[in-house]
Amino acid sequence: MNAIDQIKASVLDYWDSFLQHVPKLILGLIILVLAIMISRWLSSLFQNRLSKRLDDQLLSLFLTKILRMALIVLSVLLAFNVMGFTGIAAGLLAGAGVGALVIGFAFQDIGANFIAGVILAFNRPFSIGDTIEIAGVMGKVLSLNLRTTHVKTFDGKDVFIPNNTIVKEELVNYTKDGFIRLSFIVGIDYEDSVEKAVETIIAATLEHKQVLQYEGKKPMVIIKDLGVSTVNLEVRFWVETFDYKDGTGAIRSHVIASVLKNLTSSGVGLPADIVELKYYKGEGFPIKLTNAPNKESKT
Repeated sequence: MNAIDQIKASVLDYWDSFLQHVPKLILGLIILVLAIMISRWLSSLFQNRLSKRLDDQLLSLFLTKILRMALIVLSVLLAFNVMGFTGIAAGLLAGAGVGALVIGFAFQDIGANFIAGVILAFNRPFSIGDTIEIAGVMGKVLSLNLRTTHVKTFDGKDVFIPNNTIVKEELVNYTKDGFIRLSFIVGIDYEDSVEKAVETIIAATLEHKQVLQYEGKKPMVIIKDLGVSTVNLEVRFWVETFDYKDGTGAIRSHVIASVLKNLTSSGVGLPADIVELKYYKGEGFPIKLTNAPNKESKT
């Protein structure tokens, strides 16, 4: 038998072997598709049950993703066994330890982010919908994934922060307890009464129903410092932060506008800063006064 006949015989043997395995391949693919569909159904069922019991959307979503990945891996291994690839499935399981070690060195950041995601799922400083600020990013939390946390900034950017960064970096949560204190500075004339200005400012602040008046969270005004031309008063007030993006900034703007209006109408002066000019030449300071032309006069 020459080389060509040997090649033909080998091809025919492989073809016959392939035809014998076609039913198993088809059955394995059917089992794989059904197993994936069932895994999705089980994941959805698990998420619904877990959400009702835990009352924690973020944790239930994270655990559901882990369960779905585990079910998909088991589905693939089951399909390999049905197709006759038992050796491949056994090899995957046997090499899982070595593979985990190799992958651990190759993808240290991914592993660290995954572990950080597990930590955040059970012990985290925020929930879905909270407004947070971390690593220079401020926005609303949309989801916690296996590797990253999805944050939507107030200017419309979608930022995916590595979970490992959230665990390590300092994080500010503006909506954890639903309250935040806002403040701004207003400068009044030295000749005006501080008591009158404080009463006017408090009254202007209380015109807004969004400003809280609970015990310990009532508006207050303190003397911040003495400026060059003004007595600087700091206005402090508390608001709810469930809608931080649209609510907090708008409330602060409205309160400032009301304070400005009420102080002006009550006769409290709001002088500008004084600029001091020094002239060190001993010849006197040259000043030239020019009357502005009268536009109504006829030339």
